[in-house]
Order: sequence, then C-alpha cells, then structure tokens
Amino acid sequence: MNSVHYLPIVDFDDWFCCDGISYLWNKWTVKNKEKFIQMCNEYKVPSGLQDYLLYEKIAEKVIVDKSKRLSFINKAKLLFNDDVKKRDFENHYHKSDTQKRLIDNLIKDDLPAYYLIDDWENGRGRPKVVLLRDLKRISYETSQKICKGMNVSELNKTYDELKYTSDYDVLYQVCTEVNSPFIEHILQRFSHNFCRIGVDDRDSTTAVLLSERLKDI
Repeated sequence: MNSVHYLPIVDFDDWFCCDGISYLWNKWTVKNKEKFIQMCNEYKVPSGLQDYLLYEKIAEKVIVDKSKRLSFINKAKLLFNDDVKKRDFENHYHKSDTQKRLIDNLIKDDLPAYYLIDDWENGRGRPKVVLLRDLKRISYETSQKICKGMNVSELNKTYDELKYTSDYDVLYQVCTEVNSPFIEHILQRFSHNFCRIGVDDRDSTTAVLLSERLKDI
C-alpha cells in the first residue's frame, strides 16, 4: 500500500508535560550521575556499586570532612532512593531557571528532536511543537481524504498511524499551510535526524596517501 509520512504537531503545553519533562529528566539524571562519579573518583571510591548502604559505610570511613561526607551521601541517596529522586527532580524542573533554559533551547533550535512553530489560529497564543523524530505514516488514500475533510470512522485503523477516539464524529482536516522558507527550515532540521546519503566509505589507501603527502609538507 502506498503511504505518506508525516510529523506530529502538538501544543507546547502537552509537549512540555511529556517530551519536555522527559528531556529534562534525562539531562538531570546524566548530570547527577556524572557528578557522583566525579566524587567517587575524588575519594577513590568505586562508582559501580549497586547498594546505597555500601556507599554510606564507605563514606563514613574514607571522607573525614563532615560536610563533604554528607554531600557525598546525599548524592548517593539521590541515585538509589526513588522517593528522593522524584522529589529532587520535581523541585528541579519547577525552577524558573530550568524552564527558561529549556524554552531558550527550543526557541534557538538547540533541541534536535523538536521544532517550535507559532499558533496558526489568531488570538489563541498556543505555540506548537513539531516532533521531528516521531515519524508517522498514513495511506495515500487517507491523505487525499484529509485534504477534503474526513471523519475518524473513515480511517484505515490497521495502517493509518493517526490518533483516534471512539467518537466517530471527530473530523480530520487541513488547518493551515506551512509556507517557505519555514517548510524548508523544518525539512533541514528533520534531515539532521533521518537523512542519510549512501556513499561508500573511503578505503585505507586514502589514509596512506594523505600520510605520504604530509611527509613532503
């Protein structure tokens, strides 16, 4: 069956509550893990132990300074205790600085998986986010029907990757059109995630040739 691929577009509010928080969680987790490994290296403590109590016992023996020992123990607790982890992360993503950095990254196109666009309905002020890595497909037949407007009941549920509900009165239709140069910009951003031009790798003789050339420079 012939198909047409598309990229989902969601409200900014929905994006933040799902993908945005997930992005912040991953960044926050990596940062805390890196900080903990750095502390382990500083105190010559193994970073791969799987038991918080072991870190607590080791810290009591090898870290003399009380404030540094408490800092190390709290960082270990953050990695192993789900309740502490959840509470600390919620405090983190509710901070205005955290949210400002996320918004700045989105506006500046520094998040490769997402693209911010304005709301196409005047006066609503509800920006949208294009999900550049969430490629979906629908049948060519469905794409032609959507151009004219179609109900959910007309979807090919075994093939069309469209969200639908039990309400068959919901209408799919074209709401707006993305014009140049924004459509080209979106395609350019999309290409960073999916585009690949298949050319053969250079063989090892190229490296040898270049090394020989350097001898004469």
